Amino acid sequence: MLHSHNIRFLQEDRIQNAFLAHDFCLFTDPSYYTNNIVGYTDQSFADIDSLQLGEKLSLTQEENSRIQEAKEIYNEYGFSSLVLGIDHLASRIFSDEREDAILEFLSMSNYYFW
Repeated sequence: MLHSHNIRFLQEDRIQNAFLAHDFCLFTDPSYYTNNIVGYTDQSFADIDSLQLGEKLSLTQEENSRIQEAKEIYNEYGFSSLVLGIDHLASRIFSDEREDAILEFLSMSNYYFW
Protein backbone atom coordinates (compact mmCIF):
# COMPACT_ATOMS: atom_id res chain seq x y z
CA MET A 1 0.00 0.00 0.00
CA LEU A 2 2.83 2.42 0.81
CA HIS A 3 4.46 1.83 -2.56
CA SER A 4 1.32 3.30 -4.13
CA HIS A 5 2.06 6.52 -2.18
CA ASN A 6 5.61 6.62 -3.58
CA ILE A 7 7.14 5.58 -0.26
CA ARG A 8 10.42 3.79 -0.93
CA PHE A 9 12.08 1.26 1.34
CA LEU A 10 15.72 0.49 2.02
CA GLN A 11 17.01 -2.27 -0.23
CA GLU A 12 18.85 -5.11 1.53
CA ASP A 13 21.85 -4.91 -0.80
CA ARG A 14 22.34 -1.18 0.06
CA ILE A 15 22.03 -1.44 3.86
CA GLN A 16 25.27 -1.22 5.81
CA ASN A 17 23.72 -1.01 9.29
CA ALA A 18 22.81 -4.53 10.48
CA PHE A 19 19.97 -3.17 12.64
CA LEU A 20 18.23 -1.79 9.54
CA ALA A 21 18.66 -5.08 7.64
CA HIS A 22 16.44 -7.02 9.98
CA ASP A 23 14.07 -9.83 8.99
CA PHE A 24 11.21 -8.51 11.13
CA CYS A 25 11.41 -4.80 10.32
CA LEU A 26 11.11 -2.83 7.10
CA PHE A 27 12.54 0.69 6.99
CA THR A 28 11.82 3.53 4.59
CA ASP A 29 14.48 5.39 2.67
CA PRO A 30 15.50 8.58 4.49
CA SER A 31 12.97 11.34 3.94
CA TYR A 32 13.97 14.08 1.52
CA TYR A 33 12.41 16.62 3.88
CA THR A 34 13.48 15.42 7.35
CA ASN A 35 16.12 12.72 6.73
CA ASN A 36 14.10 10.53 9.14
CA ILE A 37 13.34 6.89 8.46
CA VAL A 38 10.22 5.02 9.56
CA GLY A 39 10.25 1.36 10.54
CA TYR A 40 7.38 -1.07 10.17
CA THR A 41 6.87 -4.49 11.72
CA ASP A 42 4.00 -6.90 12.13
CA GLN A 43 5.58 -8.39 15.26
CA SER A 44 4.14 -7.72 18.70
CA PHE A 45 5.97 -5.17 20.82
CA ALA A 46 4.51 -6.97 23.84
CA ASP A 47 6.87 -9.84 22.97
CA ILE A 48 10.11 -7.93 22.49
CA ASP A 49 12.06 -11.18 22.04
CA SER A 50 10.11 -11.86 18.83
CA LEU A 51 11.89 -8.89 17.23
CA GLN A 52 15.30 -10.54 17.75
CA LEU A 53 17.03 -7.18 18.21
CA GLY A 54 20.16 -8.58 19.81
CA GLU A 55 21.40 -10.07 23.03
CA LYS A 56 19.43 -9.53 26.19
CA LEU A 57 21.16 -7.32 28.75
CA SER A 58 21.18 -8.63 32.31
CA LEU A 59 22.17 -6.49 35.28
CA THR A 60 24.07 -7.76 38.29
CA GLN A 61 22.57 -7.68 41.78
CA GLU A 62 24.85 -4.72 42.61
CA GLU A 63 23.66 -2.78 39.55
CA ASN A 64 20.03 -3.51 40.40
CA SER A 65 20.66 -2.30 43.98
CA ARG A 66 22.13 0.98 42.71
CA ILE A 67 19.14 1.52 40.44
CA GLN A 68 16.79 0.85 43.37
CA GLU A 69 18.72 3.39 45.49
CA ALA A 70 18.43 6.00 42.75
CA LYS A 71 14.70 5.28 42.42
CA GLU A 72 14.20 5.79 46.17
CA ILE A 73 16.08 9.12 46.09
CA TYR A 74 14.10 10.15 43.00
CA ASN A 75 10.82 9.48 44.81
CA GLU A 76 12.04 10.97 48.12
CA TYR A 77 12.73 14.35 46.51
CA GLY A 78 9.43 14.34 44.58
CA PHE A 79 10.92 14.26 41.11
CA SER A 80 8.17 11.93 39.89
CA SER A 81 5.73 14.85 39.81
CA LEU A 82 8.22 17.04 37.90
CA VAL A 83 9.46 14.68 35.18
CA LEU A 84 6.83 13.72 32.63
CA GLY A 85 6.81 11.41 29.61
CA ILE A 86 7.52 12.42 26.05
CA ASP A 87 4.54 14.21 24.55
CA HIS A 88 5.98 14.88 21.10
CA LEU A 89 9.05 14.58 18.88
CA ALA A 90 10.21 17.14 16.36
CA SER A 91 12.29 17.33 13.19
CA ARG A 92 13.79 20.44 11.68
CA ILE A 93 12.64 21.22 8.17
CA PHE A 94 12.76 24.20 5.85
CA SER A 95 9.60 26.30 6.18
CA ASP A 96 8.73 26.02 2.48
CA GLU A 97 8.81 22.20 2.75
CA ARG A 98 6.68 22.00 5.90
CA GLU A 99 3.44 20.91 4.22
CA ASP A 100 5.23 18.35 2.04
CA ALA A 101 6.93 16.87 5.11
CA ILE A 102 3.62 16.69 7.00
CA LEU A 103 1.86 15.03 4.07
CA GLU A 104 4.73 12.57 3.66
CA PHE A 105 4.52 11.54 7.32
CA LEU A 106 0.73 11.32 7.25
CA SER A 107 0.88 9.03 4.22
CA MET A 108 3.23 6.70 6.16
CA SER A 109 1.17 6.58 9.35
CA ASN A 110 -2.37 6.32 10.60
CA TYR A 111 -2.41 9.90 11.91
CA TYR A 112 -4.77 12.57 10.65
CA PHE A 113 -4.00 16.29 10.45
CA TRP A 114 -6.88 18.21 12.02
